[in-house]
Amino acid sequence: MAIESLAITPGSGANVAVDTAAEGHVQIVKLAISADGDATPITATVANGLLVDVSRVTGNVTVVQATAANLKVDASGVAVPITDNAGSLTVDAPATTPVAVRLSTGSAFIDTIPISGTVTIQDGGNIIDVQGTVAATQSGAWNIGTLTTITNAVPITDNAGSITVDSTGNVLTVSGTVTSNQGTPAVIGNAWPVKQTDGTLTATITNVGADNGLDVNVIGSVGPVTQADKSAFTEGSGLVLPIAGVYNDTIAADPTEDQAAALRLTQKRGLHINLRNVAGAEVGIAAAALRIDPTGATNQPVLDTNSAAQLTALQLIDDYVATIASAVPAKGAAVAGTDGTNARLLKVNSSGNLEVALRDTSGAALSETNPIYTLPSSLNKTPVRQANSFSASQTDIAIWTPTAGKKFLISQIQIYMSAGGLIKVFDNSNAGGNVIVNLTVATAGIHIIPFYPAHPSSTVNNVLRYSTGTGAVGDLTVLGYESD
Repeated sequence: MAIESLAITPGSGANVAVDTAAEGHVQIVKLAISADGDATPITATVANGLLVDVSRVTGNVTVVQATAANLKVDASGVAVPITDNAGSLTVDAPATTPVAVRLSTGSAFIDTIPISGTVTIQDGGNIIDVQGTVAATQSGAWNIGTLTTITNAVPITDNAGSITVDSTGNVLTVSGTVTSNQGTPAVIGNAWPVKQTDGTLTATITNVGADNGLDVNVIGSVGPVTQADKSAFTEGSGLVLPIAGVYNDTIAADPTEDQAAALRLTQKRGLHINLRNVAGAEVGIAAAALRIDPTGATNQPVLDTNSAAQLTALQLIDDYVATIASAVPAKGAAVAGTDGTNARLLKVNSSGNLEVALRDTSGAALSETNPIYTLPSSLNKTPVRQANSFSASQTDIAIWTPTAGKKFLISQIQIYMSAGGLIKVFDNSNAGGNVIVNLTVATAGIHIIPFYPAHPSSTVNNVLRYSTGTGAVGDLTVLGYESD
């Protein structure tokens, strides 16, 4: 049935249902289904209010329970999440219908549950299969039943105790390395016999007299090379032993008969030699003087340079005795001598020393006008070269500090002045008697000052020093050596 429009003319005799309110009259209107041609009223009750189709509601709907009571939800066919709201969630299920539970870490399921601490497992009389590696801590003694086969290597340790192995009359086969400590046997006969072998041959023992010895074959030289007494020697291939000696000039005691001893050396490693003849008797002593005449008892010829004749040793001695007084002269007395042709007297001074007068090759006596020329020796002395650069107004500057206990000896001083001025070189202190060089120059130049003989310091440990005046600039070089 279609809804039609009906014209109503307000006026008397037409009443409209209204509700009186403070604001005035409010017309009462009933709701009906809005489908075209349908005037079915939408019912409502006082108890339940206006019926609402919630299946057409989108988004979230918040339902507030008026009173504290359970809100019933029908979730048939729909997954409903459940939370304990930070409390505890209790699930009740009968024993015949258990609840399936799967553990999770919060990010993944836990299929294998790790166990720590003590766990008691009971099989209820059944067999419990364990897969994988099981680590067990022993408590008390474990008894192992009879094993028929062990398929893997089993390490055995005595844990600092002892292990007893019984083979029950069978052969116990052990492979690998076995380390065993025998202990101390009660008698030697109970000791373990040991053989020495290279894997093929076994060392033997030979009875020598009353003793047993291990046979040893020396196949190479392993110590000092020696050779048996009176054995043959082949040059180039025979074995020898280098010898050494000992330097000891204060030997406490001499070796006795049939004793071996170290050979005696000189400080320069020369071997001390005691001369003996073919019979073994000592020679080169007063009772057995060495002979220098290889032909026997004949006189040894000596050339007389004065007469060009050969004189025997006995003749020379006779001539010398003829020209020397037979008695030993007293101190200060003259003794006879010879110049080769005529006899001359020599003088012995009061100290018992023979006085000698030095002359040159022409026979002229040496004197102040005919001096003897000598050169200073630098043997066993340390050559020294000291170089210093100096500047103006320096005082007591060390040039050369000798080694402790030594003197300095100056053979030459070289001075290069790049600017004129005063330079003074002195022996340890700038006193008048100690000045060695006192040089003042106006312009630059080189000055070489030789010392012949070398100039020594006045005493050991003195230091060679210099001082300069205003304007002096240059280099100072000192040549020399050190001596006691």
